Amino acid sequence: MLVAILLFALNAVIGVILTTKSQNTLMYMINMRMLDISNSAAAAINGDDFEKVTDDTTTDEYKSIYRILRTFQDKITCDYIYSGRLTDDGKIVFVIDPSDDPGFYGEEIVHTEAMDNAVHGEPDVDDVAYEDRWGRFYSAYSPIYNSKNEVVGIVGVDFNKEWYDAQLYQNTVAIIMIIFSSLFIGILVVIVSMSGVRKRFRQVNSELATLSDSISELTDKMEIKGVDIHSNVTDNEVDEQADELLNVGSKLSAMQSTLEKFMAYMNKKAYTDMLTGVNNATAYYSVIEHKTEDIKNGTADFAVIIFDLNGLKKINDEYGHAVGDSYILASVNIMSEALGKENIYRVGGDEFIVVIDNASQQMVDVIFKRLDEATVTENKKPRIFSEKVTFSKGAAIFDPNRDKAFNDVFKRADSAMYDNKENFYKKMSENNN
Repeated sequence: MLVAILLFALNAVIGVILTTKSQNTLMYMINMRMLDISNSAAAAINGDDFEKVTDDTTTDEYKSIYRILRTFQDKITCDYIYSGRLTDDGKIVFVIDPSDDPGFYGEEIVHTEAMDNAVHGEPDVDDVAYEDRWGRFYSAYSPIYNSKNEVVGIVGVDFNKEWYDAQLYQNTVAIIMIIFSSLFIGILVVIVSMSGVRKRFRQVNSELATLSDSISELTDKMEIKGVDIHSNVTDNEVDEQADELLNVGSKLSAMQSTLEKFMAYMNKKAYTDMLTGVNNATAYYSVIEHKTEDIKNGTADFAVIIFDLNGLKKINDEYGHAVGDSYILASVNIMSEALGKENIYRVGGDEFIVVIDNASQQMVDVIFKRLDEATVTENKKPRIFSEKVTFSKGAAIFDPNRDKAFNDVFKRADSAMYDNKENFYKKMSENNN
């Protein structure tokens, strides 16, 4: 009975820890997914154009930003995505909302702490759901920067509160089911084990009772010199009971080990891209947090390299996404050969980012040389698509004299990558002519 109580208590404690850890991990994953969308949309918007947007929907600036937001609205799983800006009187109002039931230009947006952080340059996610005329939501917000690196607006992404809570509820139910299943199996093991122990104890008690009844007769008939009958019999039986209890203990340890492995699996799943096996966007945003802290402490020393796969959309359109996935995997093989999988983060369908510590321009040059060599080797392999694997790349090294935030380094790497992509397609066009 004592073992059963201990087992129940152990599972209860592990259950609380595992449920809390799993809930926090899932919430972090959802929040990072929301931020991933808002950051990507904000980065795609030209801040200088955004400053020129008014309620005139016929301008090129309005149309360009509307198309970007509408693409995210149609292609990405979210309820709403929109842009806003801070007014002189401290309100945050809608600028462009591409949804079918839009917020009108100049209409005030419900103000939250996360939104206020984004207005001041820090992407953030709501900790508490808020309510507006469209419903109840958790939202992520990211700043839009102009060419002077000034925040000129925000992008907001809404996720319905009921959907958000349902994800957490389903996760909790799954964990509770696992815990109760483990508890049931554990108690069953204890019952089976203890039934054998009780049987052995009854047998021992019976034998000891027989010995007790005849002990006087035995001592009268035998000369006992240095031999303790009671001790010999009892020690053997106690050893057997100890073995039984140790067996129960080993089963409990195995169950605890299984739960620990499950927690480790959940953590790994939370930070790993399922298709490629490299780190995912959640892991990337964790790195950003660490690097931001390093910058504040004056200990930052890193480089950012951005890769964007060339021609993936064309392959997806012509051959299907299964072939597109093969193209992505071939690209990851190249990057892994030069950088190691542990340094690569997949932050979008065709976008990968690498963050390297203690970096130098010489190191970046060596990496790019390895990439070129690995690309040649990979393109010699037989594949289900005929196109050669190529990707555009750009790098930037943290400079304490010019970079005040991680995003400053990212923007320079991103700009270098787009220059590289432009040159790639320019050469392709010249070759075709």
